[in-house]
Amino acid sequence: MKHLFVCLVTIACSFCNTHEAIAQYLGMSVEIHAYSEFGTTYRIYANFENQETYVLGSLCPGWGETGSDTMSFSTNTFFFQSPYGGNLGSEINPSIFSFLPEVEYDSWFTIGVEDNLGYPIASVGMDLPFLAFNAGEGFSIGEELVGGGWYNPSGENQDAYPTEDGRVLLAQTTVTDLGDEPGDLLFDFRVNWHVNGICDEDSYLSTAFGCVATEIVDTSVLEFGCLDSTAVNFQPTADAAAPCIYSNVLGCTDEAACNFNIEATEDDGSCLEYDECGICGGEGTPQGACDCDGTMPVAGYDCDGICLSDANQNGICDYIELLIIESNLASGNYCANGTIWNDELGKCLPLHNCFADLDSDSTIGVSDMLLLLAAFGYPCQLPASDFECGQLKEFHGYAYSTVQIGDQCWMSENLRTTFYTNGDSIAGNASDSLWAYASDGIQSVYGEGVTECDGNCAEELTLAQYGRLYNGHAAIDERGLCPSEWHVGTEADFSELKSFAEDFMESGLALKASLPDWNGLDLLGFSALPGGVRGNDGVEFANEGFSSNFWTSTEWAGTAGIYFYLSTPSEVFWSNSRSRHWGYSIRCIKDTEE
Repeated sequence: MKHLFVCLVTIACSFCNTHEAIAQYLGMSVEIHAYSEFGTTYRIYANFENQETYVLGSLCPGWGETGSDTMSFSTNTFFFQSPYGGNLGSEINPSIFSFLPEVEYDSWFTIGVEDNLGYPIASVGMDLPFLAFNAGEGFSIGEELVGGGWYNPSGENQDAYPTEDGRVLLAQTTVTDLGDEPGDLLFDFRVNWHVNGICDEDSYLSTAFGCVATEIVDTSVLEFGCLDSTAVNFQPTADAAAPCIYSNVLGCTDEAACNFNIEATEDDGSCLEYDECGICGGEGTPQGACDCDGTMPVAGYDCDGICLSDANQNGICDYIELLIIESNLASGNYCANGTIWNDELGKCLPLHNCFADLDSDSTIGVSDMLLLLAAFGYPCQLPASDFECGQLKEFHGYAYSTVQIGDQCWMSENLRTTFYTNGDSIAGNASDSLWAYASDGIQSVYGEGVTECDGNCAEELTLAQYGRLYNGHAAIDERGLCPSEWHVGTEADFSELKSFAEDFMESGLALKASLPDWNGLDLLGFSALPGGVRGNDGVEFANEGFSSNFWTSTEWAGTAGIYFYLSTPSEVFWSNSRSRHWGYSIRCIKDTEE
């Protein structure tokens, strides 16, 4: 932008013959020091003819003081402020630039000093102006009874003398950009100085403040550019300095790109765009995932919950049908005549059609009786299990994940079987009233066959993700719900689990699965999921995505049972007692060796 440079300089004095003193001060200048993601960084200088000039400060008396005047500092955008920077240049720590680069572009005032390696700069009457400045806003000084500003408390600040080019730094400020254009500054500054301790025989405004000059600068009327003719971006028409480039800089020159390099002079083809996840040059949603967090769809369904395959068009997803078939196979429902389901081997085995033929001679005779009598009274030695915790545990056609937590081996998934351990069916598909008044075990799937339901109520999805819900009668049924050598966790089992988790952090955080909106870290691999509950009246399914509830096999007061629960806002694993008509999840734990 090409404009005229407008600058008002006011020199105040108490005598008339001031020409020599005026010549000491050449005015203020402003230049663009840097461009960054935080905006455009300006530096403001006072310029002097005599290098023996010592700048005392930038001080403005209030209207109750001699020589009252005002100073102001403003922008048409906002001032950038780093919380790790400071109000004054002597508060800036350059050692943190490498890991907190924003501090290098912080906004501050000074008398020559750029960082905490120089003499400390002081301020007076700046509490309210600094408060506004740190909020990104402008301020004014001198409108009150007492003024303010910043100054040198010591006469030993060597940075308060002009540099070889006759300049003393007064401020650095970064202003946010206005679209593609830099933000502008408008400031009205005073500068106080003396030469060798005097302001010449015709002293300025006040000997207490030395020589005083006030200047108004508006950057919107300046054309900024590189003033060095040896630079590749030399701009001979510029009337204010901006960074120079001395060799071609390769980079992205497309201003619409997310990695646009304002200092690049030659495009190298590296320009990038933001992906759908807001990452510059990113690859977008991970392959197969539903969102930028990498959340995968439920098995058998796409990210919108639509079934991927329903070959027979019966409205049931093929994946769910396969689970049902496997469950029925595991329960023995599909075992042919003459066969029986073997839980340990996970398949149907033929029945021995002559089980009393102990010597296998195809005849039941005396020798078979003698063999039986010889073994009578001896305990049966069951084959040792080769299962190790952490392996999958097959039960009724489903392979459950397991996890070792302290001295306990838990299933890290909720139970989903529809059969007791001995193969008897657990009642299901219960109406509201049947559920409410059941005196035996009963199971359900979240969202099944009722009108009142919170959260995700698609039965196929909730079964696949959360397993089944069981009433308290099923949890204490003597036929068992878990594989051989496993059992439904007792109150003591869950209490031990909670105590072990609390050795690391709040038990709830350690035991909850790590999911969006479910404040868990899954530190121990227990992977508790917010599968919700079925109410004791059977009518309502509630709290899916909000709570995880587990029945124990411990009874309470004859008609109730103990349960443990987790919830979204809580970081604790709680326990309580409740009527057995509630539907909760079940976790199995391996029996301990005696």
